[in-house]
Amino acid sequence: MINGTLCAAVFAIFLTTAAYLVHFFLGLGYKISSESSDWGQFGDYFGGVLNPILSFIAIILLIKSLNFQNEANISLRDQLKNNEKVEMVRTFSVLFFNVIVSQKTLLKDLQVNLGSESSPIEVTGTAAILKVEREVEDLRNRGADNAGVTRYLEQIDNLDHIFGMLRSFYVAVKLVSDRLSDENGFDISDRQSQYLALVNLTDFAQIRLILMGIQFMKCHYSSYMKGNHEFLETLESVNLRTDLY
Repeated sequence: MINGTLCAAVFAIFLTTAAYLVHFFLGLGYKISSESSDWGQFGDYFGGVLNPILSFIAIILLIKSLNFQNEANISLRDQLKNNEKVEMVRTFSVLFFNVIVSQKTLLKDLQVNLGSESSPIEVTGTAAILKVEREVEDLRNRGADNAGVTRYLEQIDNLDHIFGMLRSFYVAVKLVSDRLSDENGFDISDRQSQYLALVNLTDFAQIRLILMGIQFMKCHYSSYMKGNHEFLETLESVNLRTDLY
């Protein structure tokens, strides 16, 4: 584009000069004048014809230069935005997998009381989850409603281990929702892939206990996850729900 514009400028200069020579020297037979006034008139002619043409060409070059600068600025902005997104993903990954490690620690430390106050029976880990599931199924078979199951979970979770596990899982879900939001340049597929990773990286017995907590526990954490439609859709994609019991 620039080379073509420069060629057009040179051609305009050549054409203007050639037209003058052809008209006055070849057509009218004039000779080269020694009068300064004649040369002044030639300068007026030359400038009057070429100035608008060269000014127009200069404007074209200026516009082209501005377009190049604008394209460079857009590329720079895109690069900065991409760098911000990469840094955001890196920070998110560190926090996300720290929560995953925390979940594993909570499962290891899980302890519930399946006995009575006078005769406590402390059960830990995955065995505790299996026991709780059987007890909840028995309660349901005996006609217990949601409130009855909620009271049972509050009774056995005297150390708030189930509640703590539910809270930790909520932190992971909210981390995905907030850090990978549309406003930060992500979309629903990015979030759902991380929800799926969260579910798959959580022990299956533990995820069942968390879903039980979401279903029966009355707290902000369970309410938030029940209202997170993207998270619920991810659960359904792996045949899990928040109303298993």
